Amino acid sequence: MLAERLRWTQVRSASGRTGWVQSRFLAGPEVHERFRALAEQSDSLPSQGTAILRREANLHLEPERDAEAFYRLPEGEVVEVLAHRVTGLAPDRQTAAEESAAESEEEAPAPPTLAVQTLEDWLLVRGAGEKTGWLLESLVDMNPPVEVAQFREGLRIRAWFVLHRETDDEVERPWYLWATMRRVAGLPYDFDEIRVFVWNPNRDRYETSYRERNLIGFYPIRVGSQETPGGPSPSFVLPVEDETGRRFEKQYVMAGRVVQRAP
Repeated sequence: MLAERLRWTQVRSASGRTGWVQSRFLAGPEVHERFRALAEQSDSLPSQGTAILRREANLHLEPERDAEAFYRLPEGEVVEVLAHRVTGLAPDRQTAAEESAAESEEEAPAPPTLAVQTLEDWLLVRGAGEKTGWLLESLVDMNPPVEVAQFREGLRIRAWFVLHRETDDEVERPWYLWATMRRVAGLPYDFDEIRVFVWNPNRDRYETSYRERNLIGFYPIRVGSQETPGGPSPSFVLPVEDETGRRFEKQYVMAGRVVQRAP
């Protein structure tokens, strides 16, 4: 940094070139260090599926619009989704009573209006080069293959996974698990429905093998393999909550193309 003016800073690059940039685009080394720490803390979080950016977007240090930003990801970049959080967007307008205070005392004050807080959904994502930070969920779309994405029925996909890979006529036909959510902002859990898709070679199409609704589900969903009498079978685990608020895990295993609750 060589000089500062209103909203602008003069800088010199590593190659020796100098120029002016808007100050809001600069960040000190302490911000970079905090982003590095966030990436390290998130390294153990399992991916909940990939998503694609709708447009250019900044990665934030916290799930807040005013939080520090350091990385900017391009439109179309594919990122891994790691976590979900709901935050409140504070109302930016005054009450009517506060606005009227600036008016003439001869005018009758207007009745106060209720300031409503807007809730926003944010996702912690990991992009290329281990760039990690928070994005508004509205800026990304989960991107499972179109063969199953066509079945979303207006729901928001919150996670998706490949459960198993099989080959039909020398073409790979993976089986998929996804978790979805109603398109309602600010709900305090991560998903409320799951669905498993398997390939039907007789009908040459994907079909629903299992569907469960009315869940209160949370990240991280974990997928893997479980030993069964017939050999290793695809399995998955859902962290969920019951109506009393007790949190526990529901475990599932595939028996052929059928999903069963694991004991």
